[in-house]
Amino acid sequence: MENDRDLKATGTFLSAHVDKGQWIAYRQADYNPQSWGSDNMQLLTQGVSGAVNLKFGPGSTRRVQSFGSEGVTVYEHNDYCGREQHISSSATEVDVGGASSIIISGGRYTLYTKPHFGGQSLTLEPGLYPTPQAMGFPNDTLGSIQKRQ
Repeated sequence: MENDRDLKATGTFLSAHVDKGQWIAYRQADYNPQSWGSDNMQLLTQGVSGAVNLKFGPGSTRRVQSFGSEGVTVYEHNDYCGREQHISSSATEVDVGGASSIIISGGRYTLYTKPHFGGQSLTLEPGLYPTPQAMGFPNDTLGSIQKRQ
């Protein structure tokens, strides 16, 4: 698979084989910019034997940039939808138009509500955080991220 913003033009497929990394399949084109929710996306991870049956014919797919290495991928909307920003160490400013979900693939990171590591903070471990509630962090307030040792 390759990142593809609009798969509808190429036809519909209902299974995928992931050779490397972690991928997200989205029901809509452009990574579900308007309609998020767990019914509209599916995480696909390497190591699964054979083809994976998809819940729907995807409209778009993309690779989780931080998978397999230390880093954070921040998403504009819940359930890893909308714009994304990959951060491999620290970022004094995060700009994805708001941040509502995060994947931390390795390392510990502190989230701040203001740029330059200011405001309220919360440190998270590696994991999948599909909503602000799962992160325990206010929606659309992420200003910066700092990698911890």
